[in-house]
Amino acid sequence: MRNVGIIMRRELASYFATPLAYVFILIFLVLANAFTFSLGGFYERGQADLQFFFYWHPWLYLFLIPAISMRLWAEERKQNTWEMLLTFPMQPHELVLGKFAASLTFFLSALAGTLTVPLMLAVLGTPDPGPILGAYCGALLLGAAYLTAMRHVRARERWPAARAVAFGVALGLAAVATSPAVDAHARSSAAWHMGQQMMLLVLVAPALVAGRPLLLARRATGRRPGRAPGPVAAWLAFVGIQWMLHIPPVLDGIVRRPFWEGMMHIALVAAGAMFFAQVIGGGLGRLGNPLLAGIYVASAMPTTDAIALWLMLDPHVIYPAFTGPGALAAQRLAGAIMFGAGNLLLVAAGVVAGRYLWDGNRTTPGRRDLPGSAA
Repeated sequence: MRNVGIIMRRELASYFATPLAYVFILIFLVLANAFTFSLGGFYERGQADLQFFFYWHPWLYLFLIPAISMRLWAEERKQNTWEMLLTFPMQPHELVLGKFAASLTFFLSALAGTLTVPLMLAVLGTPDPGPILGAYCGALLLGAAYLTAMRHVRARERWPAARAVAFGVALGLAAVATSPAVDAHARSSAAWHMGQQMMLLVLVAPALVAGRPLLLARRATGRRPGRAPGPVAAWLAFVGIQWMLHIPPVLDGIVRRPFWEGMMHIALVAAGAMFFAQVIGGGLGRLGNPLLAGIYVASAMPTTDAIALWLMLDPHVIYPAFTGPGALAAQRLAGAIMFGAGNLLLVAAGVVAGRYLWDGNRTTPGRRDLPGSAA
């Protein structure tokens, strides 16, 4: 056990040697508290329990655990200390246990930061400590299970911190967009409904693609990836769902039925993820060519702008679900929100294509620079 303790202390020191560890803990604590108090309606419920606090933990661990565990072995290869580590006078299982104990201790330090929530709950009411203690034990075991699953990811592949941050941002935006407060406003206002749609389609989806959660899951389970939709199918899904959701009878039926409203949220994220997967990732996604990727993104803008102009210029309230005082003004604001989302796509396409053209002009040698040319 002495060797396990040595490895554990070595790994903990490397965790906290950089500010990145503190950043991940801070993001975890901010998201956990935001989901509990702002989105979970903690004060509105009037109950002294932490049901919604622990409800979000499995999702938050999908962001925190990869940030903790993916560096355990990959960092050794990156810093060329792998061979030296193998020469230590210890058994392989001691090395594995020491690294696992360090990652679990780091996870416990993040989880300990949430103890202020039950302490505050004890001040505000009289909670039953048994379920809270049991929930914390379950959270600890769940974190240990996630860490164990992550060891199946190949040690030579380091998971970039940017992917973990992008996935955390996607989770945060999705939680805000689908929170009970936003859903309540989206059922009565076209502007809120459009803001919710655009957040899921053009903000959550690309952040989710940048986080690459499916790739991480495949590495952890060892399964081969399935065949992903091609650019044409993804473009049709991205454009088609926008037209379909703005057919008045369809939108009216979705708004009045919570189940279909939830399915709409999933469909928006799925369509957006398929679309942005073609242009996000190594080599600019599946399309590869930056100029082609820029044209691909820009080609989706006319649909978004056409629907936006329809909403802004129509003198009548289009959707029966959104009627009442101020409905026409809210509809025009919804069109403006969608028009802004379309122009956001245009700007993104211009940045991608412009960078490609700029780099091409800067790196292409002239005739006089070619080998063998006359001086």
